[in-house]
Amino acid sequence: MSLVKAPLMHDDGSNSPEAETNAADRALTLAEAYLESGRTELAGREIHSALGARPFDERLHFMAGRIALVREEWDEACKAFEQSLELDPEQPGANCGLALALMNAGRRTEAEQAVLRALQLNAEFAWGYEVYARLLYETGHLKKARKLLAKSLELEPDSASAHQLLSVIEAERQDSEAAKRHADLGLAHAPDEASSHAAEAVRLYAAGHPFRARAAIREALRIEPDSAPLREFYADVDRSCRWIYLPMYYWSWLVARTPGGRVTIWFAFAALYVVRRVYKVESLLLDFVVLGYVILMLYTWVADMLVALWIRLRPAR
Repeated sequence: MSLVKAPLMHDDGSNSPEAETNAADRALTLAEAYLESGRTELAGREIHSALGARPFDERLHFMAGRIALVREEWDEACKAFEQSLELDPEQPGANCGLALALMNAGRRTEAEQAVLRALQLNAEFAWGYEVYARLLYETGHLKKARKLLAKSLELEPDSASAHQLLSVIEAERQDSEAAKRHADLGLAHAPDEASSHAAEAVRLYAAGHPFRARAAIREALRIEPDSAPLREFYADVDRSCRWIYLPMYYWSWLVARTPGGRVTIWFAFAALYVVRRVYKVESLLLDFVVLGYVILMLYTWVADMLVALWIRLRPAR
């Protein structure tokens, strides 16, 4: 996700190992502050400058990996975490960071191996269970991911990111109450993080509130305006808020919550039509339902094209 540098070496002979360690500590502190304030470029410069004087400090490589993760530079993150682990293989955190980088780079088998190494090093490492849950969520294993997140939250109840992910999973499982509970906890623990507002947007969108979801994702984009995933999600939500596509959104929302989906609805319509014809039921309401269903089906075939044309005329703001 101008530069003031702490001096790493001095001409007065103070480039002793102790002085270099202190300089690395200062660089790490500055980089952490830059990273928290979103100034990733400054954080990266600080760490790379420190690495020039102290290339065998695993902490500096680890921080370089964290910065690369925030900037979504997956290959750079992999290299940094691998270098950190070469210097000290007994790091659960570096293994988890490597797992995240590998996962985002599409190397999921290697990512799973990395996170399992982290948990072998420390079976009580909350972030390890969270990272493993994220990997399983990405591969569609929602039940297993929920169990891992429950373990993570048992070890670290205040983890905003774990609550955020669990909220998204519960939203996909259509458990709106659980999704809201975890989204609220994520926001309470990290109100200034874009991911908290993004998780809230996912929950609202899945619960049938597209306009409130759009407001939440706008807040996430205000915090992280350069996030490509957030911009992509905003485009999807904004499309559903357009009047010309809103019926399609609610139709899809209804279908997703109907046991059997479209098949069940079609059979219900067919049964209604047969009953009407066989028993010669004369009802304006039944006629309206039958005609409305046919019109709705015709609309769903062209809804995507219509909204695409509309957005070209009225782009998202």
